[in-house]
Amino acid sequence: VSTITAPWQDHALRVLPGFPLAFSSGRNQRLSQRCTAHLHDLSFLRGTTSSVLLDRFGEILRSTNGGIGSVSDDGINDYNKSQLVDSGQLDTFLSHSWQANWWHKYLTLLYYFNALPATLAVIISAILWCGLQYACLCNEFWSWRWRGFLPMTLVFLAVLFSWHHIRAFFPRWRRRWIFLDKVCIDQQDAERKTRGIKSIGAILHRSRTLLVAWDRSYFTRLWCTFELAAFLHSQPEGRVICLPIILGRVTSEIALCTWMMELLRVYMDKWARSLAFFFVSLAFASRFHDFLEEVEDLSLSLKDFEARRAQCFCCSNGHCHPGTMEKLPCDRKLVEGSIAHWYGSGDVEEGLAKFDDLIRGQFRKQIREVFRGARMPYHLILVSSVWPAMHQLDYIVEDCTAFHTWAWFTRSLRCAHIMFIGFPLVFATLMATMRCLVKVRILNKCSRTLLFAATNCFLHWVSIQAGRIISRLAESEAGLLRLLRLLFLVFQSLLVFYFFQDSGTKQQTVKIARRLKDVTKDVAYVAHGRATRREQEIELVVPEALASR
Repeated sequence: VSTITAPWQDHALRVLPGFPLAFSSGRNQRLSQRCTAHLHDLSFLRGTTSSVLLDRFGEILRSTNGGIGSVSDDGINDYNKSQLVDSGQLDTFLSHSWQANWWHKYLTLLYYFNALPATLAVIISAILWCGLQYACLCNEFWSWRWRGFLPMTLVFLAVLFSWHHIRAFFPRWRRRWIFLDKVCIDQQDAERKTRGIKSIGAILHRSRTLLVAWDRSYFTRLWCTFELAAFLHSQPEGRVICLPIILGRVTSEIALCTWMMELLRVYMDKWARSLAFFFVSLAFASRFHDFLEEVEDLSLSLKDFEARRAQCFCCSNGHCHPGTMEKLPCDRKLVEGSIAHWYGSGDVEEGLAKFDDLIRGQFRKQIREVFRGARMPYHLILVSSVWPAMHQLDYIVEDCTAFHTWAWFTRSLRCAHIMFIGFPLVFATLMATMRCLVKVRILNKCSRTLLFAATNCFLHWVSIQAGRIISRLAESEAGLLRLLRLLFLVFQSLLVFYFFQDSGTKQQTVKIARRLKDVTKDVAYVAHGRATRREQEIELVVPEALASR
């Protein structure tokens, strides 16, 4: 099998068409074990779905069975929950540490796969609910003001916890194949398990996306380090999604705080509501603070990354299985041998050093770019912003005559503005505020939380006043005021896009901007050429006309 070698420049990663299965030792420290990058036996390319991953509240994520040489001794084999991938390409390779909290991983993956469908289900159900209320004249039949808020809450929870099962009922829908080692590698056949583990590099080569469920122990685990090294080497332009597992808990608590804030706006008077809102803001601020600290720890762990310090199951147990006392082969030789071949031409010291530099430099820069600005995915922000929108949507049907006037359109526009622009913009501002407070070392967590809560209350008041001004401008018939309102909405939309764009979207934006620039230059060049040719024709025609006279 041939390989391509080239000098290392600026930590650039190069795709190798094939890797030899072994190489000889020499003066430099070389290892004879290495993972293959070509999957010759396609029976090892297996995938599972989110319905298996999230079934029974993430039961599959709770434990594992060691590394090479260890097998499942509890009689349970989840291998039959995976299937052969006929297309030859996996959608997602889930890379995570088995030392992490399984409940946090479950919540984060639940929101990653199901949050957007649940939010869309709430929006569609709310629109249908408003139509039903208007058709049945529910304004006169029901006196409860929040008649649509709690039903939409039940819809959201039902879809959030069941969407992966709903997808499984429709086999015609395109399945998203996910690789999870516990399910896709045979845990009871020692030989097949060893071959499956040694094929992980080739499986990563056939994966479109590497989904990293990050926690504090991730970069201390040897196999997590290997998975990242294999994917970055085989697919330099591949997509890496980094999800801190605390994100699921933070999203749940922020959504709960937002839900309670909207509830307090209805059932309390002005002063009691303000006091309760402040205490809810304290909880809101505490969750923000924990999330930002987790992200800062991620950046620091990348800055101090060293592959040699990563731990593995075999070395931690003295190369003896703790249950059966059988001798275990060393995973470290396999991992370091592969990294040495990919990054150091077989030299272990050189390969590990270059890989460390890659993680500390280029990869850390990409991760910091992902978590800049708002630092949370936009579709997770919608999980919280949907509740203020539902609050405004209930007012649309409060007056049946609004459906026959211009007020219906303005109120609907205000709901959409709150959900997709207003609340995310306030959220991004709060995140930026807390990030600045975290950098002030003289402040402790308590003082930062108090300042953040006061800022949140102030921004909430500002957003309410801005919403009222927008509504008044929308109801105005003056053309200039409507133009100003439109420009203001466009400006806010651009700010939201700037805060919440990920690295992939930013790259696409840069490409589109460059393409537009090139097209503009081409148009200008063509126009200049036509003008030049026109001038030359005039210069030729005028002398001929004078000569004929």
